[in-house]
Amino acid sequence: MLFSSSFFIFFFLPITLLIYAATPGIRLKNTILLVASVLFYWLGEKIYIAILFISILQNYAFGILISRHVNARPRLTILVVGIVSNLTILAYYKYFEFFTTTAGLSSELLTKIAPHHLPLGISFFTFQAIAYLVDIHRRDVVPQRNLIDYALFKAFFPQLIAGPIVRYQTVSRQLKRRRMTFVSFAAGAELFSIGLAKKVLVANSVAGPADQVFAQPPHDLTAPVAWLGIICYTLQIYFDFSGYTDMAIGLGRMFGFRLPKNFNYPYVAQSIQDFWRRWHITLSTWFRYYLYIPLGGNRNGVVRTQINLILVFLLCGLWHGASWNFVVWGAYHGFFLSLERTRFGRFLKFLPTNARIVYALLVVMIGWVFFRAADLEHAFAYIRAMMDIGTPTFVEPNKSFFAFASSETFFWIFVGFVCATRVPATFARIGHRGLARWATPAADFVRAFLVLGGLTLCSSYLLSGTYNPFIYFRF
Repeated sequence: MLFSSSFFIFFFLPITLLIYAATPGIRLKNTILLVASVLFYWLGEKIYIAILFISILQNYAFGILISRHVNARPRLTILVVGIVSNLTILAYYKYFEFFTTTAGLSSELLTKIAPHHLPLGISFFTFQAIAYLVDIHRRDVVPQRNLIDYALFKAFFPQLIAGPIVRYQTVSRQLKRRRMTFVSFAAGAELFSIGLAKKVLVANSVAGPADQVFAQPPHDLTAPVAWLGIICYTLQIYFDFSGYTDMAIGLGRMFGFRLPKNFNYPYVAQSIQDFWRRWHITLSTWFRYYLYIPLGGNRNGVVRTQINLILVFLLCGLWHGASWNFVVWGAYHGFFLSLERTRFGRFLKFLPTNARIVYALLVVMIGWVFFRAADLEHAFAYIRAMMDIGTPTFVEPNKSFFAFASSETFFWIFVGFVCATRVPATFARIGHRGLARWATPAADFVRAFLVLGGLTLCSSYLLSGTYNPFIYFRF
């Protein structure tokens, strides 16, 4: 089920909120939320909800088993078994075909046992489970012994499908004590509306030109058309994913939860290192805390640090998808992160701020080609087209620049780049302060009016639109 679907907005969410608000006591509220979360996942995945149940039960048990032992060896043994069990399920459903194809294996038996579907959210709730077990092993947290509360931590529907990846210590107290107030509900509704607008108005509007350009053979593209395609995709993936995250965090606020922030204006980053502090923050935090630092981080010299960075981002790329495109994308980012730890990084600091932003954005945009292209051959050919290498001298009218770009496209590109900066937020704060000096109710009325107007506009798009899933659902 999509957060941006009419069924979710006008049926599932209102009914869940009404039942939740009318339910007394935190235990019953948690039970209601768990039932709603299970129904939410079942409506989209049907039989594959069994994978989620297995993940919940096995990690609940592993967590308690780890905590029962004082000695390091049995604690480590159970942790390793738990991690291997989680990764085995993930590897089977997500990487079976990739590994067997890469290894050149092919047989009737392999075809029969190969998975036919990738369960939604499996990469996210697997990483969440591994973090939970590692934190218990490190004694950072104590295991949750209430199965309903643990299941809610794992299956809470706002963050189940595409994050943010929530660590247990972030919500452990909230599972036992939280309040659903008008203020938190209003803040959540506002953030949900902003996320919905990002997805429905911006991401979906630039998705069309991006899809049309990437559907063309790269050797038929001129450089301007190739750049148009990647500019649109750069905006699409940001507003699609950050829109989902805003909606997820907003939904959490409506129910009294505070989920972690996942984006912080990544397209104004001044380096690739800065980009990863701003993009998919909970994932980069996970890799840093559970892989990069245990590997030694930057504590064992320059060479070891570079190796650690490359390895972590190779795995980060593989986490995103079972194809060589994502592996190369991860290696690409790892290379620039390593490069920025050399003299090149010191050189960057002497450049003007705008030059550093342009550098980081260009690197990120070229990287997105690997993310969007069908395969590596397509990706490299597309990059050559962007560089005006081997582009056609004669262009058919139906493949010219303005065949893909309309005035509406330019409008949403402009809106996208403006909204990808702090400009709208700054003006909103200034406007709110100005209204607040006059009358706080007036400021609240204006915000409510804007939110309602945005919801109405998005709803009109939804009712007249087509199915358009979030990009990160496939990861």
